[in-house]
Amino acid sequence: MEGFSQTPKEDRIKVLQFLMPEVFGEGRIDWEKLQAALGEDINLVTEPCQKWAF
Repeated sequence: MEGFSQTPKEDRIKVLQFLMPEVFGEGRIDWEKLQAALGEDINLVTEPCQKWAF
């Protein structure tokens, strides 16, 4: 990993890319590969978030 970027988001992506290069495709996170790599420890929600009234 070379130098850090100007934003924390970019830094986190660089760290993830360093630790888990297999979950990236075309320079972007492939969510299916990430889920496969982490197994049951990750739940990717594909539905929009709902607001709950209490």
